[in-house]
Parts: sequence; C-alpha cells; structure tokens
Amino acid sequence: SSCTEWLHRIALVVVVFIVLILLGILASLGLTDEAWDLWSDLRGMDLSTYFVALLIGSLSSFPVLFFGKSKLEEGQQGAPREAPREAPREVPREAAPGAPAAPAPAPKPTRPKVAKEVPKPKPLSPRSQARQLVGTRMSEEQAAKAVDKILALRSYVDRVEPIDLDEMWGFFDLEPPASRRSMDSTDPLLQRLKGKLNRQRLLFHPDKNGHPEAEKTFKFLEVCHRKLMTSYTRQTESVHQRTRREEEELKQEEARRQKQEEERRAQMELLEREEEEKMRRG
Repeated sequence: SSCTEWLHRIALVVVVFIVLILLGILASLGLTDEAWDLWSDLRGMDLSTYFVALLIGSLSSFPVLFFGKSKLEEGQQGAPREAPREAPREVPREAAPGAPAAPAPAPKPTRPKVAKEVPKPKPLSPRSQARQLVGTRMSEEQAAKAVDKILALRSYVDRVEPIDLDEMWGFFDLEPPASRRSMDSTDPLLQRLKGKLNRQRLLFHPDKNGHPEAEKTFKFLEVCHRKLMTSYTRQTESVHQRTRREEEELKQEEARRQKQEEERRAQMELLEREEEEKMRRG
C-alpha cells in the first residue's frame, strides 16, 4: 500500500512537470514571430497542434490520477483484513522440587438453589369426592344419579327420629298421594314405587358402585319402601297371615341377599385368580 502511494505521487509530479514545460514552450513561441516560424511546418503540420494535443492529454490525466487514488483507497478499505493472530498461551512452568505449591484458585461462589413451591391441589367438593368413590363401572349418567341420591339421603340414613311418610315418597322421586287411602297392590302408584326401588337397586349394587355408603343407602331405601307398601296397601288378610307373609318375605329377601353375596364373592375370587395368572405369566 505504501509503495503504491509513492508511485502515484511520482506520476503526479511528472505530469505537472510536463505541463509546465509545455506551457513554457507555448509561451516562448508566442513571444516573437521569428520563433514561431522556426516551428512553422513539420511534415506539413503546425507544431503548435502537437503541443496543444500534448497539453490536453496531460491535463486530462489529472482526474484519472485523482479518481484512481480514490478507487485504490476504497479497494483497500473493502479488502478483507487478516484475522489477528492469537497471542501464544503461557505454559505453566513446573514448580521446582521443594518449592511451596501455588495456592489453588478459590472456588466461585454458587447461589443456593431455591426449591420451587409446588401449588397445593384445590380441595375437592363433596360431590367430586363422591363421584371418585363411585368408580367407573357405571355410565356417567348413572354415576351422577347415584352421587345425587347418596348426598341427598346422607342426613336421613343415620337419623334416629322417625321420618314422615310424605318425605319417603320424595326419596323415590315420587309425589305423595293426596290422601292416605288404602290401595290395592296392583295400583299404578305402588307399581311405580316398586319400579323405582328396582332402579335404585341397580345404582347401588356393590359390583357397580364402589362408594362405601352405597350399600347402607340402599338398605335405607328398602326400609322406606317396605313402610310405604305396608301403610298404603289394603289389608285383606288377618294379622296372623300378614305376620307369616312378612316372615316369608324376610326369608326370601335374606336368601336373595345371601345368593347375591355368594355370586359377588365367586366373581371376586375369579378376578383374583385371573390377576394371579397374569402375574405369573409376566
């Protein structure tokens, strides 16, 4: 880059020197007519024409020199620069035997990690808790009905005071009759009451409903159903016959419950055997 600048300066000085010489020659030629006649004719041409042409060419070289310099500087600026060389790393010298060891660098202080607080889960509502306890063995609609019935009857199940008969009709989603007249066992209202009890039996069966209060709630509904049937059914039999009938019904009910319990146990044993076989195969 420095050599190029010096060449540029030398060329500029030479051009200026030539221009000055030409100007002096032209000035001398114009002083006297005799001097002009000496250069009057060369090969049939006027010598002044040569000098004028040379002067014009010299003057026209000025912008070329100046613009060439600016282009050269731009090219030097735009040229990629060499990356600076990395300074050589100092290799630690081995300590002389017997010399004291250099102190170890102090460890950088580390910030203690702050444990993030895990947000506590929101407490579930009684309905949500009951829905989880019911399980997933029933459809969503049946589970919702079972939950509503368990929550609605929770305050009545453990109640010691007698319950009004009109309230018992509400347990089966039925309106109480206008009068407490005796009805035949085939009356449509009593048949609807019996059908409601059968539907409740499906909702609170232990094989489908896993809620711990399901069985107790269904037994309470059975007692209410028995009281309603006894209070509203026309008495066409004697006291002795009614007693025997009730005893027979109790025996049948007990046998039915025992049979259901045996079936449930057998099913549970079958499930346990299947689980044991799967564990052995795994």
